[in-house]
Amino acid sequence: MVRNVITISSFILALAACANVPAATSADETLNDPRKGEEIRSLCFTSSIDGFGETTRRSIVVSKGSKDYLIETYGSCFDLDHANSISFDSATSCLSRGDDIYAFNSAFGPDRDDHMIPACKVKAIYNWDKDAAEESEIIESEGEETETVEATVAESEVEDAGTQETEAVEETIESETVETESE
Repeated sequence: MVRNVITISSFILALAACANVPAATSADETLNDPRKGEEIRSLCFTSSIDGFGETTRRSIVVSKGSKDYLIETYGSCFDLDHANSISFDSATSCLSRGDDIYAFNSAFGPDRDDHMIPACKVKAIYNWDKDAAEESEIIESEGEETETVEATVAESEVEDAGTQETEAVEETIESETVETESE
């Protein structure tokens, strides 16, 4: 029993030390987020999770080595968007749908004020590609540049056509003027 408490405490401490909390993303943004990858059934060896961030009331991104995972929860999760540390409760060493996540305000896990922290139930786990957003922005900006170039070319063509029409009208007027003068 003491061994489990020490293991869990050290795990929470490691997570708190590695926690970085960038600007929160809304739940709607994660639905169509280009960084959201394929759903996975479980995330094994939760003791290897070494950081978390990008928290909302319904989701959290955890890091395990060089890989990141998006964990979505059922409904709104108490204090997940302001968590300084988290812990997992699963029947096995793998986190999967239905397992629990606990969010703590303290960087060192539960404190005296955290008597009965409500658990957040895991709804789904996805691969998370943090570089996909940058790639998506590059593609979008290239698309905008292409649209700008196409619009500029179209404007030039319209201006050229207008110039040609103006020249044709001027030639017609000149020829009519010449005919009128010769009569």
